[in-house]
Amino acid sequence: AKAKAVRVVNQHQVPEFLIKAGVPVDKIKYIPSAYIDLETFRPMPDIEKKHDFVFAGRLEKNKNIGGLIEAIRIAKKSKPDISFLIIGSGPEKQSLEFRIKKLELEKNVFFSGWLETQHDVAAAYNSAKIFINPSLNEGGPRVVLEAMACGLPVITTPVGLARDLIKDGETGLMADWEPQQMADKILLLLNARELQIKFSLAGLESVRRFERKSTIRNYAEKLQNLVRY
Repeated sequence: AKAKAVRVVNQHQVPEFLIKAGVPVDKIKYIPSAYIDLETFRPMPDIEKKHDFVFAGRLEKNKNIGGLIEAIRIAKKSKPDISFLIIGSGPEKQSLEFRIKKLELEKNVFFSGWLETQHDVAAAYNSAKIFINPSLNEGGPRVVLEAMACGLPVITTPVGLARDLIKDGETGLMADWEPQQMADKILLLLNARELQIKFSLAGLESVRRFERKSTIRNYAEKLQNLVRY
């Protein structure tokens, strides 16, 4: 109650929670923490699109990769050769690999593990047509920004910063956590090249405001203003 302000890193999810918890609206200050190096994360047209979809992140339960794998299983009925790349590793990897084998998806889902450099990550994004984020909860996620900066259209659950970036049907697709609905969105976007182009262009425009130098400058200026307040 004595705090001058409460800093939030997204414009919808956290502020809504804080308002319900009784924090005055005028004390909630949006200062984004996500920033992007647009010289590293950029479209790379010379890289072959080997995969239909890509995800990046630590493989933990809140990332909901198990739900996404179930959605891939459903989508495979309509597109048998669907290809999904997972960038990253974590405590859920072994159980995910077991599930992939059980569902006979070894020719559809691939793990890259952790990649050595940010350029390698950007290149891996560019090896796919679409980025998908199935998370249950997030503050960011920064990976959505990275993928958009690489020109990838995005399917995401309504979490964290994704709610600020994606307007369903206009700048990307929103999906809930139910595998069937996620599979429907996967097939919809995969079969709609015009939508892919539309979302790609919208994403490239949206991420400009998160350019690294300007975001850090904005962060510093807003903190200085709070101190003076």
